[in-house]
Amino acid sequence: VKRHARESMRRKRLLKKELGEKYPEYREALKTYRREVKELGESEAWRRHKARVDELRRKYGVDFPY
Repeated sequence: VKRHARESMRRKRLLKKELGEKYPEYREALKTYRREVKELGESEAWRRHKARVDELRRKYGVDFPY
């Protein structure tokens, strides 16, 4: 189970890196989320991040990971 979880997180991290290189708006959304967690707290930052990523999903038709 631990090995599967580790592999899953590794694949997700690589996917985020690849998508961040291809879609600069997605990379900016991830940076904004990290900054907002410190400023606004986890729950408010997550709500805003989810809305931004959902907007990018609609705009590009790509299933971006949160």
